[in-house]
Amino acid sequence: MIKQSLTYLRESLSLMMIGALLCCSQVICHSMMNGTVTSKWVYLSAVSILLLTCMAFYLMTQRQTQHRVYWVDCFASLLYIYILSRCDASQYVSVLKISSVFISWIALRGFVRSKYVEHVLVLYLLFVLCLCIYGFLQILGITNSFHSHFLVTGSFHNPGPYAGYIMSGVPLSLGIYWITKQRIKKNKASDCEIDYLVKFGNYKLKIPNRDVMLNYLSQLILVLVVILLPSTQSRAAFIGMIIGCLYMVYSFRRTLSQYNKIKLLFQWPSKRIRFIAMMGMVLFLFLGGYLLYLTKKGSADGRILMWRVSTEMIKDKPLLGWGVSGFEAHYGTYQAEWFKEGKGTVSEELVAGTPDAPFNEIVRVLVSLGGVGFVLSILLFRSIWYGRKKGHITSFNGLNTTLKGGVISILVFSMFSYTLDIAPMVVQLLILSVLLVNNQRYPFVLSLGCWKSKYPLFVGHILGVMMLILIPFLSSATWRSFKGYQSWKEAYDLYRYGVYDDANKEYEHANRLLPDDGLLCQMYGKSLQMNEEYDEAKQILLHASSLRSDPILSMTLGQCYQQIGEIKQAETLYWDSWYMIPHKFYPKYLLAKLYQYTGEDKQFVEIANELLSKKMKVKSKAIEEMRNELIGMINNVEDENR
Repeated sequence: MIKQSLTYLRESLSLMMIGALLCCSQVICHSMMNGTVTSKWVYLSAVSILLLTCMAFYLMTQRQTQHRVYWVDCFASLLYIYILSRCDASQYVSVLKISSVFISWIALRGFVRSKYVEHVLVLYLLFVLCLCIYGFLQILGITNSFHSHFLVTGSFHNPGPYAGYIMSGVPLSLGIYWITKQRIKKNKASDCEIDYLVKFGNYKLKIPNRDVMLNYLSQLILVLVVILLPSTQSRAAFIGMIIGCLYMVYSFRRTLSQYNKIKLLFQWPSKRIRFIAMMGMVLFLFLGGYLLYLTKKGSADGRILMWRVSTEMIKDKPLLGWGVSGFEAHYGTYQAEWFKEGKGTVSEELVAGTPDAPFNEIVRVLVSLGGVGFVLSILLFRSIWYGRKKGHITSFNGLNTTLKGGVISILVFSMFSYTLDIAPMVVQLLILSVLLVNNQRYPFVLSLGCWKSKYPLFVGHILGVMMLILIPFLSSATWRSFKGYQSWKEAYDLYRYGVYDDANKEYEHANRLLPDDGLLCQMYGKSLQMNEEYDEAKQILLHASSLRSDPILSMTLGQCYQQIGEIKQAETLYWDSWYMIPHKFYPKYLLAKLYQYTGEDKQFVEIANELLSKKMKVKSKAIEEMRNELIGMINNVEDENR
C-alpha cells in the first residue's frame, strides 16, 4: 500500500513538473521590459529552482546503492560546462538561462518514467490547444495581439514563435490519431463507451473511453492548427509542420491504406508512368518551395545575407567561436565590412539588418560555440535520437516515432528561426527529448558505467546538500533579473515622456542589475545623450559597443563624440553605422550635417545630393523633413559661395 502511494505521488509530482514548465508559454508580465519574452525566462528560472529543491530532498531520502551513468547525460553535462566556459563573468543572465534548462533536464530525467509518457503528451497537447484558442480569440478581436503589425501572436511577442509552438503539436496529434485509431479498431464497440450512472429523464449520457477522447483531441488540434497557421504567415512553421508530418507518414506507412496505393504508383510496370510520378513529385516540391520564397522574398534574402556574413565570422574563430553573445556583439561589424569591401549587392543592401540572432540555430552554435560546441551538440543529439529499445516499453505503440516527429518539426523550424531565444519552445524541445530518452531501455553499451556505493544515504546527502547550496545563488540571480527588467520598463516609459533625469536614475538601477545586456546599455546611453550628459553617455555606450553592434548605437556614440569635439571619431562611427545597413537614410544625414558643421562644404554637398537622389525603401514623414532640411542647407552653402 505504501509502495503504491509513493508511486502515485511520484507520478503526480512528475506531471506537476511538466505542467509547471509548460505554463511558461502562458506567462506575460507587462511590468517588465519586453514582458512577453523576458517574463517567460524569469518564470522558467523560478521553476528550475523548485525542481532543484525537489531533487535535493529526493536524493537525501533515497537508499540507492547502485548508480548508472549514461552517455546522454554526460554529453549534456559536457555541453553545459562548455557553454558556461564561453560566457563572460558578467553574463549572469545568460548563465541563469542555461542553468535553468540544464536543471530542468536533470529533474525530468530523474522523475519522468516511461509509463508517464502518455499522460505527459496529453498535457503537452492541452497547452497547444489553449494557445490555439488564444489565437482564435485574437482573430475575433476579443483579446489583443502583442504586436502592432500582426493580428495573431498568442501569448508571444511575434507570430513566428507562436506558429512554431502550435505547429509542434501537429506531428504529435497525427501520431496519436493513428495510434488510437488502431486501438479502437481492436476493441469491441461496447468497449469504446461506458454508461453514465445518472439518467436525465429518458436519456443516458455515454462517455467515450480514453482512446476515443484522445482521438477526438488529436483531430481537434489538427484542424485548429491548420486553420490558424496561415494567419501567422510563418513559412518556417509551415516547413517544420510539413517535414514532421512526412516523417510520421513514412514511419506509419504500413498501417495506412493510402500508402499502398501510392506505393503501387511508383512500382508501376511502365517506366514512363514511374518517371512521370517522380517528376511530378519533384516539380510539386520545387514549386511549393519557390512559392514560399516569393511569399516574403525580402525576408528570405535577408536571412541568406545573414548566413553568408556569419560564415565570415565562423572562418575567423572556427574552433571555439565568439562566445555565447558573440553573434550579437560582432555581427554588425562584420556586415559593415562586408559592404565596405564591396561584397554586397544592391538587393542585399535593401534587405540588410542587424538582428540579435542568425535565424538558424546551427549557424548560431557555430558562431557562438565553434566546432567544439557543434560536435558536442551533435553527440548529444545522437545519444538522444539513436537510443535502442528492447520491446515495447509502454502500451502506447509507436510512441517513440510520435516523439521524434515532434522533435523533427521543432528542429526544422529552428533552421529558419531563433528557437533558443524563446523559453516555451526550449521547454517543448526539452520535454520531447527527455521523453524520447526515458522511453527507451539502453543496452549496456550505451551506458558509461555502473558504480556501487557502500554508504547510499551519505552519497545522497552530499549531492542533496550541494544542490541546496546552489539555490540561494540561483534565487538571487532570478530576483535580480526580475527587478532589473522592471526598472528597465519604468525607465523606458519615463524616456518616452521626455523625463530624462528620472529615466536615467531607473536606467542606472537596471544597469546595475543587468550589466551584461547590450540593448539596456544602448538605451541608457541614448537617454543620457538626450539629456546632454555626453561624457557619461560616451562611457556607457562604449561598454554597450562591446556587447552588441548596432547602427543606432554607433550613431548615438558618434553624436556624443561630435558634441565633445572629437570629430574624427564621430565621422568614423557615422560611416560604420551606414555600412552596417546601407539603405538607411539617417546615418548619412548625420554625416552630412557633420561636414556642414565643420565647414567641409564639398563633402557636405556630395553626400546631401546623394541622399536627395537616393531611392528610399520605406517613405516616411521624418525622411521628407530631413530632405527638406538638406535642400535648405544646400541653398545656404551655394549662396555663401557666390
